[in-house]
Amino acid sequence: MKNILVLFIFLAAAVSECFSQLNILDSSRDKRWHIVWTYGVWPPWGVKSYETTVLKLGEQVVLKDSTYTKILATKDSLFSSWETIGYMRESNRQVFYNPISPDSDFLLYDFTIAESTIIALDNPFYGGGYPLRFVVTKIDSFDIGIERRKSILLNGSELWIEGVGSLKGLIYSGLVIDGSKVELSCYSENGVVLYQNPEYSDCFCTTGIDNPDSKRSTLTATNGFIRIRNNRDALFQLFDLTGKRLLSRLIGTDDYILDLSMLKKGVYLYRIGNPNTSGKVVLQ
Repeated sequence: MKNILVLFIFLAAAVSECFSQLNILDSSRDKRWHIVWTYGVWPPWGVKSYETTVLKLGEQVVLKDSTYTKILATKDSLFSSWETIGYMRESNRQVFYNPISPDSDFLLYDFTIAESTIIALDNPFYGGGYPLRFVVTKIDSFDIGIERRKSILLNGSELWIEGVGSLKGLIYSGLVIDGSKVELSCYSENGVVLYQNPEYSDCFCTTGIDNPDSKRSTLTATNGFIRIRNNRDALFQLFDLTGKRLLSRLIGTDDYILDLSMLKKGVYLYRIGNPNTSGKVVLQ
């Protein structure tokens, strides 16, 4: 009986280590989020422009009897000037955002949520004033640096990483916009880049610098996920090396994340839209 109890404690500790509960608002790590806005992505032949905003955590303040962390932003590549754009608080693994105006909190993240759960996110950047509803597609893990952190996939296109936030950027959880897009290019802690978007060659991206849309590749694979970009309304098909079709998906957004972790690691063939857009992809 004693041996069983020891084994149970060991397994519990192992699970806890695998998914350590990391706070987004951990100011001891000097976190930085590089977020790239791309304007003019639709129609695809339009003129595009790019702008990077860098976010970091500021000092703590008390608002409405609760402790918040200032969110500071800069568009300066030298990081010489910062301004406060809002406040965030974290409670019971939920994260809330409070813009400077209006004086109210918006739920951005809930890392206690279970698979198949529906969550309403009322982000002030939506502009419509109505919460958007998302379904938790899968709960998994994602490698950030040398750490494996909990990940939550919503609607097949929105990915949250514990301690980091959305791959669209810290304050843009679930943001859906037409004619432009926003995404995380880099995430760093204590001056070390722990995540770099494979579509970007530089963390700080502006018009005139090498940008993802200038590259031919529209598909990348990371941690069992395939990310398909700029192929809205196209048919994506995946085949094994014998030519057997494994799945077909209609891509409904300009930035689509497909979970393929159920497949074995290895090399696969893909086709997007027509036979002229095809290639190989490695699932790891």
